[in-house]
Amino acid sequence: MRPTTARSYNQHIDDYINPAIGSMRLKDVRPDHIDQVLVGVKASPATVRRVHATVRSAFATAKRRRLIAFNPAIDVELPSASHPKVTP
Repeated sequence: MRPTTARSYNQHIDDYINPAIGSMRLKDVRPDHIDQVLVGVKASPATVRRVHATVRSAFATAKRRRLIAFNPAIDVELPSASHPKVTP
């Protein structure tokens, strides 16, 4: 993992994830809790998507390690990200 990626993950965890669900047990986190994390992200839709990717990845790892039965971040709806039209 690149240092910039690790810094980005740590920032997502410190700024958004831990304040919202950091005190919860893994098995108690539900999609509604993930929604609360994403609502707390007061930034662009692209940033919300990156924070969601961080959460989804963390819970995927927990599921692979059989710490939880399902990934609560899988079916969370994300804001649509607009792509600017490029004019050459």
